[in-house]
Amino acid sequence: MDHTLFTPQLKLTLITTAERGSQEFEWLHELRRDEKAAFWSIHGISKSFEDTERFSKNVLPTTVKEGETKSYRIAYAVHELLPTSGNDAVNKEDIPTRFVGIITVKTLGPQGLVIRSDILPPSTSEPGCLVVEMGYSYLPSAWGKGYATDAVKATMEACKRGKTFWEPYDRVFVRAIVSPENPASQRVMAKSVNATSTTRVSSYSNPEIPAEVITTSLSLNGPTVLRLLEAFFEYIQPIPVYSFFHKASLIHRFESSSISPELLLALIGTAYDMLETEAPMKELGRKCLSKAEELVMEGIKTPSAVKIQTLILVIQAHCRQGQITAPFMLFAIAARFAHALRLNHETSGLCYLEQESRRRLMWSLFTIDVRLAGGIRDFSLCPADAIYVQLPCQERNFELGLEQITEDLQPNSSQSSGENVGSLATYLRIFWLRHRILQMTKETIFSQARGINQLPAKVDSLAQELSNFEANLPVSLQFSKRSHQLRAYSPRLYTYLLIHLWLRQCYCDLYRVFLTGLKESITEDQARHLDLNMVSNYCWKCYESAKKMSDFLDNIKTMGIRLPKTEHDIPICAYQCVRLLLQCSWRCGYVDGKLTEDILQLLLGQCLAAVEAVPSTSSIGIRVERDLRDLIKQGRSSGASPDRAESPVDVGQPGHRPLKHLFSRHNLLGQMYIRDDQAMLTIQSGLDHEVSGAASRTRPPTPVPVMIQTADSEIMRDTADQRTGSELVNSASLDAFNSDLDGLFDLSIADMDLFGWSGDLWTNNT
Repeated sequence: MDHTLFTPQLKLTLITTAERGSQEFEWLHELRRDEKAAFWSIHGISKSFEDTERFSKNVLPTTVKEGETKSYRIAYAVHELLPTSGNDAVNKEDIPTRFVGIITVKTLGPQGLVIRSDILPPSTSEPGCLVVEMGYSYLPSAWGKGYATDAVKATMEACKRGKTFWEPYDRVFVRAIVSPENPASQRVMAKSVNATSTTRVSSYSNPEIPAEVITTSLSLNGPTVLRLLEAFFEYIQPIPVYSFFHKASLIHRFESSSISPELLLALIGTAYDMLETEAPMKELGRKCLSKAEELVMEGIKTPSAVKIQTLILVIQAHCRQGQITAPFMLFAIAARFAHALRLNHETSGLCYLEQESRRRLMWSLFTIDVRLAGGIRDFSLCPADAIYVQLPCQERNFELGLEQITEDLQPNSSQSSGENVGSLATYLRIFWLRHRILQMTKETIFSQARGINQLPAKVDSLAQELSNFEANLPVSLQFSKRSHQLRAYSPRLYTYLLIHLWLRQCYCDLYRVFLTGLKESITEDQARHLDLNMVSNYCWKCYESAKKMSDFLDNIKTMGIRLPKTEHDIPICAYQCVRLLLQCSWRCGYVDGKLTEDILQLLLGQCLAAVEAVPSTSSIGIRVERDLRDLIKQGRSSGASPDRAESPVDVGQPGHRPLKHLFSRHNLLGQMYIRDDQAMLTIQSGLDHEVSGAASRTRPPTPVPVMIQTADSEIMRDTADQRTGSELVNSASLDAFNSDLDGLFDLSIADMDLFGWSGDLWTNNT
């Protein structure tokens, strides 16, 4: 392509690279951080250098490796020719210029806007034709001067001259998408069309916004909503819990005005809540989410997959805001919907894309269930043994609707996982392993001596499963610094990091059960039933696991990789890591001298630095970061700090019977307030009514010994049942109201429009 283009008013300079600190990068950053210039961009305004770097990687030429498909990209920086005396006699190269904008042409990628195929000429689907997209952006000082039209014409002529650039294609179709609310760009496109060329102007549909959305905010017009949806798929959909959304299908439903109001409101609200930093926009997002929840509850009698999708978005929003009771109850509705629709079973008669969407929706519910249950059987509503669908397919196959047979959640021990097991499926497996680890350790803590004697064998068995999981990871998902760096700007980076983050956390959770002094561990009395040397060895393994976690967190920080700001997996794992390191230093005498004070401070600092590098705007994330700072500050000499003296339930009140439910500090259910009013179910015999049973034997809190005295320190107890109210959820074992539900959910899948769009949409029609 020509390096420099001239028009009577402009100079266009080809940009091939834009490293931070270069003149080209300064041009792009000036343009991208201008609110007016970036208004129509689906990438939004650049709020940091990292945002501009991400934009440049999306539009500038890239190096194509062997075996990869060539990407055709052209980018010209547009400069205004400044007036000089004797302009005609001066060489144009010597005329002073001023940067005013950029114009790009590039092949379509997965992040491109999806449009209906009938808008493009039929010839674009032929093998010899390449479809590229043109885009431009200008600083406000250049508006209204005809610069956009001149630059488009000059770029189109340069593309025609550079025939060798487009090899092996013999025809190139250039598309440009213009919002109906941007008449200036519509005029530019109309003026730029050459009547003799194959280029044509096509109108793009202006979707009808549901009344429920408009009444929520008049600012939610078509272009604004489309930008929010694009941002959702770029930054949020790659997070595993949201991976069931299919971009082409959802955009099509929006463009055809067939998307349900509650789902659209929830998507808008999630994008604002997670991506915006300004209070008014976040408040608008929460208003949209509240309205979406209201609409779902109005139709609670009719289950649908769209309502489940909406509920997942609403549940996640409640969790981010620290409103724990709501998601706990709403998830029960979502789980009932899922089982009524038999999402936990494979279904025939649907196109592959809809089948895969059903599977992903069910697995998303599974991940939420695992988080809420925290290893406690009583709270699990979507257990793994009740899910009879295969794991999700590779992301590319889901995007393109390519059928793929994957594996079950329980890996086949006779063969290693191949590349057909993608990052999402691998994430589900490590999450399932962690659930089993928490379940085993928590149940063992409350067991009798016989159960304690079996603990080492159970731990070794799960440790072997973790080892096998790590050894059988697909090559593309194995951890290395190089692999980490290559994914720095990949939309699947976060899932990749979560796999290795939770793998290391699994080892920490597994071995901490031997680290007496933590409430998730066995007591000193229980430890006496085991060989002391063996216990000491497991404590050493716990320290090694925590050290590996700290080093992993340091990798995230030192690489400067940008992550979603509102997810709190990293802060929670960092907090647990600090707990273990401090407890190891106290309990094991600095682990036989191998954990010095300097090493301890280094490891603690790495954990804190990683959390600071991934700032959170959610209530849970902010609380965890605050607790982490306090824990490090208090260190080994912290005083008693009954952080959770206020029980999430009414403890020691008449009619309460404590159950054996152990919550870690930041477990969501452990922060929930539930008032048990079962006393209202029976006739009281008088003011001096005597309470019998477990509640009458509830003991006052036992003083905390001086060690790591935070809310996570062990409450020393004589028996496993003697726990404080903050560690127990007291609820009544009420008799079930038995009823005949046979046939209630005999729903015909074929007669239900589960996702609000027909599966025939993406099948090949002949």
